[in-house]
Amino acid sequence: GLVASATAKPSMFYPVLLVSALAVRSPSSGLVLSQGAMSDKQLIQTGAKAPAFDKVLTMLSNLVAQIESEEKADTADYAAYMSWFERQHSTTSASITALSTKISTVLATLGELQSQQAGLATQVQAQTAEIDQEQGQLDDAKDKRASEHDGFVKEQLEFDNAIAGCNRAVEILQVHYGDGSPKQSTRPAWMDLQQVFHSIKPSAHKMGRPVPSVLLNFVQQTPGMVGTTMFNNYDSGTNAGEALNIVDQVKLLAQTFQEDKDSSIEQENQLQGAFETLMGQKSALIASLTKERDAQQSVLNGLNQQISEQENAKATAQSTLQSQQAYLMQMESQEKDTAATYESRKADQAAEKKA
Repeated sequence: GLVASATAKPSMFYPVLLVSALAVRSPSSGLVLSQGAMSDKQLIQTGAKAPAFDKVLTMLSNLVAQIESEEKADTADYAAYMSWFERQHSTTSASITALSTKISTVLATLGELQSQQAGLATQVQAQTAEIDQEQGQLDDAKDKRASEHDGFVKEQLEFDNAIAGCNRAVEILQVHYGDGSPKQSTRPAWMDLQQVFHSIKPSAHKMGRPVPSVLLNFVQQTPGMVGTTMFNNYDSGTNAGEALNIVDQVKLLAQTFQEDKDSSIEQENQLQGAFETLMGQKSALIASLTKERDAQQSVLNGLNQQISEQENAKATAQSTLQSQQAYLMQMESQEKDTAATYESRKADQAAEKKA
């Protein structure tokens, strides 16, 4: 009520005006207050003749009492306000100090967490890159092994076809020259033989095996029936032994193909074994790296969560600090205004009492 009552205080000029008004009376009343030169005796004598002066004194006494009562009320109000202000100021100041300390602690914690985060992120990134590199090498090895195996399968097919062709050629030649004497030639058998030799030749070249010249010469002959140039070259006369030599050459070529086939199988087994060993090593390494990386990533995720929580705590503390600081400034401004009003009322009341 102190601030509100400051504008409704009684006028200090009221008792002066009242006395002045009462002093303007007819001489018959016997009241003389001019120049304030009356002695106590005169005042008593005059007062006996002027009952209205007693009323003035009573009014003045009541007015002084009212002023003193208001002074006490103002003093009590101001004391209560100051007690409240000091409590609020102390509490708010302590809150501001605590919030400032909390923000400093949060910032320090954030700095430490972010430093750990940066280190772990670098480790996780490096581990991921290493895993990708190892996985890439493993994938390349798988692709290479698949390509090697495809080549092996095709090569085995070539060997099988070449060996089968040689066996077929031996069969045809043995049927024709089995006992060293020529049999009745049939064109289909000779055509078949010609085709077999033509198929063996590119297979032998592809696998790096030379074709005996006697076979090349034979392949270059024009197939025919009895009485033709080819038959005359391999009849039962002087060339029969050469014909049987061709059989031996074809058998030897088939054996060579078989040896190459077996060697290719052995090489394939070695490559597959080396690949499986590499697969085991790379897979174990990748699994170990992945496990380590995932563990680090889990720690990093925890750090990220803590950082997020600390960031939220910092934002909340900063917002609360700003509110508390604004409230403290408002209280201090209000306290200054209230103190000024209280001092002004005290001055006015003292002046009124004096008047």
